[in-house]
Amino acid sequence: MTPIKHIANIKHLLFLATIILVTLHANCQKQGQARIDSLLTQLPKAKDDTNKVNLLNDISFTYYYIKPDEGIKFGKQALELANKLNWKKGVAHANHRIGSNYIFKSDYSKSLEYLFSALTKFKELKDNNGIARVFSNIGIIYSDLGDYSKALDYGLKALKINEDIGEKLGASKNMNSIGLIYLSQDDDSKALDYYFRALKIVEAINAKDNKASILNSIGNVYIYQKNYKKALNYYSISLKIDEEFGDKIGISNECGNIGITYAYQNDYSKALEWIGKALKLDKELGNKISTALHLMNIGDIYLSIVTENNSSQLNKLFAGNKKAALNMAKLYIYSAIGLNFELKSWNQLFTCYYCLNKVDSCLGDNKSALDDYKKGSTMILMDKDLIYHEKIRLQL
Repeated sequence: MTPIKHIANIKHLLFLATIILVTLHANCQKQGQARIDSLLTQLPKAKDDTNKVNLLNDISFTYYYIKPDEGIKFGKQALELANKLNWKKGVAHANHRIGSNYIFKSDYSKSLEYLFSALTKFKELKDNNGIARVFSNIGIIYSDLGDYSKALDYGLKALKINEDIGEKLGASKNMNSIGLIYLSQDDDSKALDYYFRALKIVEAINAKDNKASILNSIGNVYIYQKNYKKALNYYSISLKIDEEFGDKIGISNECGNIGITYAYQNDYSKALEWIGKALKLDKELGNKISTALHLMNIGDIYLSIVTENNSSQLNKLFAGNKKAALNMAKLYIYSAIGLNFELKSWNQLFTCYYCLNKVDSCLGDNKSALDDYKKGSTMILMDKDLIYHEKIRLQL
């Protein structure tokens, strides 16, 4: 989901760092809690330890994106048992699962540590499919960190492997990720090229559920180009597919993106309606990552109503009281801050504090505004520590 208005003015770091979650959604399990419950029921009945490792890894994978802390917990259980069995395949997949879950905690140092461990094992096993999946995730991390050269290098490596082994679905997912990298560099033409190549593949192999994610990515390009009509069209088609498959995560993403598209067009009533739907779904799913994004965007909408002197919305929602609108914005932003601190999402915390700075400035609270600015700067420094972490540099 993309951030909006005031937030979107900070190029790359904010607009593109958040839509990466949608790209990653294409690679996560969609059955959600129902599948987890089924796997947890099977776990005590596992007849041998290798089967137990597989189940633990599946649980970790299914928690990926929804509840990464739980995904990490079960992944570590799988890793411990696989190491005890000296089972390389189980060890490789467990490391991959753990590393993938750490991405959603924005803990890139730990994520890369586990992903490189997985890569070593997959290479020993000559498992090209596994190698490609790890390369793809590493590329996604560097894209989120803004190191687009490394991101593209890993993304293209993953794509070449999948094309060489004829793994069409994997190739389409890598094209989707590569498209995001190009969009991050303002090359929307190449981004669309890769997205439409991916779309052609999933249509050929009739992978309709994966098609929804690619359509969403195309919508992201059009919103970036301010072609809101096309963006709404692609988001709406993607939403219909997600509804057909009962994919609540996908439905939430599309509702949020449709809401944001309306916000960009200053139709704040529809924006709040659609983002509200997304927020409700993610709270039901226990998806704290997207919940935090929705809360942040709602807060930014209330701020926009004031800063743009939208009298009709101000009168409709707050009886013309600007201070009430700004206090409502603060309420939602503080809620987003609480969740992001819990998730250690430093880049998203920067987004929150940037917006909060604008709110406090509008309220005339210069002391709080300065404090917001200082806190936001601290979040950026914490993110840079991740980028230049010495262990990562040595591994590269």
